[in-house]
Amino acid sequence: MNATQSKSVSGSPAPASRATLYLVCLVISVAISWGIFAQFLLADSASVSQFFKEAFASPIATLVSSDVLLSAGIFLLFARIELNRLKMPSNRLALYVLVTSSVGVCGALSLFLYQRENWLAKNRK
Repeated sequence: MNATQSKSVSGSPAPASRATLYLVCLVISVAISWGIFAQFLLADSASVSQFFKEAFASPIATLVSSDVLLSAGIFLLFARIELNRLKMPSNRLALYVLVTSSVGVCGALSLFLYQRENWLAKNRK
């Protein structure tokens, strides 16, 4: 198998392909998240208190909001552990906090996986 093929020996996508996939996921996450959030911001009653009122307006909304908040916390814990394990710059955690709070867990996870894949590829050589 040569370096130009898109599959690695294990059958999973090659590192460059995975990085590209994660970057595409990040772009999609930003577009969807901000597209939906813009609708809220353009509403006449948009405020922080209104945001939380709507996020916890019903048992189902509370379930989804709570799950997202828990997932964000778990992701940030995982990112911190993984940054330390791979000896990646620890200041990236602040970036993941920012992306988590401005885009969502899907965007922060996509960014983390993209950066992690590039870090691993760079340090394999």
